[in-house]
Amino acid sequence: MLALTPPIHARPLPRGRAAWIGLLLTLALAAGLFTRLNIDDRLSRDEAVWVYGAQQWLDGVPYYKSIFDAKTPLAPALASVGVEAARIVGGSDVYGARILFLLFACAAAAAVYELGLALWGSVLAALAGAVAFLAFQGFALDAIGGPDAKTPGIAFAVFSMLLLVRRRWLGGGALGALAFLCWQPLGIYMPVAVLAALAMSDRGRRRAAAVRAALGALVPVAATFAYFALAHALPQFVDAAFRFPLEGLQRTTQTVGQRAGLISDVVDMHYYALHGWLFWGGLLALAVAFAVALVRPAGRGRLRDPLLWVVAPTLIPLGLFSLHDFEAYPDVFPLLPYAALGTGALASVVMRVRRVRAGAAAVLVATAVLAGFMWHRYAITGHSAVPLSAQQVRADTIERLLGPSGRLYAIGDPTALVLTHRRNPDRYIYLGSGVMEWKLKHSHGGLSGWLASIRAFDPGVIVLHTFEPTERGPQTFLRKLSQGYDSRWLGAWQILVKPALLRQTPEAQ
Repeated sequence: MLALTPPIHARPLPRGRAAWIGLLLTLALAAGLFTRLNIDDRLSRDEAVWVYGAQQWLDGVPYYKSIFDAKTPLAPALASVGVEAARIVGGSDVYGARILFLLFACAAAAAVYELGLALWGSVLAALAGAVAFLAFQGFALDAIGGPDAKTPGIAFAVFSMLLLVRRRWLGGGALGALAFLCWQPLGIYMPVAVLAALAMSDRGRRRAAAVRAALGALVPVAATFAYFALAHALPQFVDAAFRFPLEGLQRTTQTVGQRAGLISDVVDMHYYALHGWLFWGGLLALAVAFAVALVRPAGRGRLRDPLLWVVAPTLIPLGLFSLHDFEAYPDVFPLLPYAALGTGALASVVMRVRRVRAGAAAVLVATAVLAGFMWHRYAITGHSAVPLSAQQVRADTIERLLGPSGRLYAIGDPTALVLTHRRNPDRYIYLGSGVMEWKLKHSHGGLSGWLASIRAFDPGVIVLHTFEPTERGPQTFLRKLSQGYDSRWLGAWQILVKPALLRQTPEAQ
């Protein structure tokens, strides 16, 4: 079990050829495995939120003014870089964002490898952990079929831990802040950076180390607030990303046991490798590593053990948050690097319980088999019944109906806006999880005022998707909204179309 004890280093270990080969192999496997999946997969509602925000940002509309989103803004900011790059070469906005986020997914795998190498001191153990990370199918699906806001957040989070293990306090704090700016719960890496700096630094240097970590965390967050203030969008930013999650977010009422059961079901369904055993086994192995670090004799090594001051203090709060708020497979993303690290820890033990060559051979074979299995698995993974190209056909139909001067209004899902490159007059597009109630509470006139604003905009086509209210008031609103429109269906999209536009476009009838 001593192999679970991480090496304690004030600076990175000297890198040999094997370490570089392991890193390059990790990147090659990440690119190869992720691209076995489909870049033309369906653009989901959440993904469309970030692409739409990126498009509008490039058109001069700051995020949160273009769309109400309860997450912090770095993901759409990054997506705008991919969208702009795609436009320069004449490509698809969605593909541009997806390719950029694919690079972040590959970077996350590389970070898992490097962190495993720093913790376990073994190239092969680090590679085993990285391959385990690549085998988590839910993450792989969004690696190329996103963009998902948590993908770059996980990359920043693992790199933050890596820099903290290497005692790079300023960079560790800064990357923790970038993770927070992708998704609020990842903000745990910022205080842990300060904690690790205090606990792992030499006496007499602790205060300076903590100040560097705090400064690294502060600067990106302060710069973000300053940007939105200068863009006259600070109230919208604070309202959506901070006030709403604390005061307005609504989730289905569940007990902790029910939520734990949901997590187990999601892992079994979306993280297929070894039917969830790879995930749960990795977390269990990491928990054993924590226990070993705690019970070993006190001394300089235990007091500065990065497992106890970097890895455990971030994993435990994220695990507890999952038991508090969990919806779907992307909510498992924050736990995946830890399961991968635990797999690497287990591999380091296997390499020492028998002769070194026999143990190393067993780990190498198991790692190769897992990589080969996932190579096959990803190639045969079924894609969504409605790919992005089919959604584009729907959007083209709407474009023909509207013509160059028609107006589009989207309720529930911004996908149609993304694919038609149009702007919604109302920033409240997604309306689930309490957003509709928040909108009505903070808008003049309630449902009647909302209906009046839509009538004033006079859209030729209204797209309804993922908005199916069960309460009487919103249902009455929808009935009144449809007056003067003909209802048609484009796949799962319900569209309300002015009759005159249908007469002008017979093929859409």
